Amino acid sequence: MSERNNDEEIEKNILKHLYKINSRDSDAFLSLEVFKTEFNLEGGELYRNIDSLFEKKLILKGKNPEVKGYNIKLSQKGIEFFENPVFIREEIEKAYRTFKIYSDEVSNASYENYSKSLSDFLNYCKKNEVLDMVIFRLCNAERDFEKWYDSLLNSKVHSNALPLDEDEKISILYRFLNEINSGKIKISEFVNSEYKISGKAEEIIKKFNQSIFSHFVRGIDLKLKKMMIKVEKLQNSEDLTSEISKKSIKVRKIDFIDSDSFVSKKRLENFEKSPKKELLQTEVIDGDALSRKLSKNNSSLNLLEQGLLNIAEELRNDKKPVEAISYVYLLSKKVDSSNVLEIQELLREAILIEPSLKDKFKELAMSSSIEIANTEIIKGILSII
Repeated sequence: MSERNNDEEIEKNILKHLYKINSRDSDAFLSLEVFKTEFNLEGGELYRNIDSLFEKKLILKGKNPEVKGYNIKLSQKGIEFFENPVFIREEIEKAYRTFKIYSDEVSNASYENYSKSLSDFLNYCKKNEVLDMVIFRLCNAERDFEKWYDSLLNSKVHSNALPLDEDEKISILYRFLNEINSGKIKISEFVNSEYKISGKAEEIIKKFNQSIFSHFVRGIDLKLKKMMIKVEKLQNSEDLTSEISKKSIKVRKIDFIDSDSFVSKKRLENFEKSPKKELLQTEVIDGDALSRKLSKNNSSLNLLEQGLLNIAEELRNDKKPVEAISYVYLLSKKVDSSNVLEIQELLREAILIEPSLKDKFKELAMSSSIEIANTEIIKGILSII
């Protein structure tokens, strides 16, 4: 790991540790000695990252006469970093889609592959910034997992043992999944104790997914959807404000006539060749012909989207890396995108993870219709093959 990446991880861990304290007591300062012990850091390494956080105005420094050196706490900006994390919709959508892919892998995993699928799922939850922030905030509150687990085992009706509060439920179940992943709790022993199911491996996994895993997935699914709605509302509000500030544009009336008119077709051709031409009230556009043209383009884009989805399905069937499947899925949702850099980046990342995609993309480009040859996805594919 590079020093920069390592520093970013250290800074994030310091901020998280401070938030656990300052979210409950905003005036509490922590000694730097705490972080030396907590993260096993050398003095120079710790001070470098503390200075960096101070320069970013995420922390405040204070002195305690009883403690050597200075203490730190989160600044208001540092608190807001956790209370109001800034993510764009694309980041949340990507996290959501990949989360669903990983969760589906767990839900459909065989008994033999279950441990690996669950481990991959939890690793993604920790590494993805969006999910990490969502789960961290939920898990920040005090939860007595041991007490809950004892209650669960002693409850005659499982559903009554799950926390009623949604945030508490997600937090508890996340801890439970990590206990399973670490081997501290055995799925077979839990299911046998709770549901008296033993011996039949697939039934054990199915029951665990129904009673535990599915509740966690639904909880995070809802959290991410709410985040997307919130971000979209904010974006729409900003767009509306921007639109209002623009000069109003008057739209003139456009007459539509029968598509069989030769004059109409000529006017449509001239209109397409001169998009900046000012339309007068007497000018005519062939509505039927234009509709057919747009319909044909939409149909071609749908075929391109389906082609990419088919590739994603092939990767899944061949048990290729989930990250590659995720990138292809993202591309399928951006068939009409004009963002050249984003499309090229997605293509490169997908091929880097799964080299066989280069031939699959090439085959897709070669079989595509002329209507979509000018899309950024096809142009991007042709530029890298």
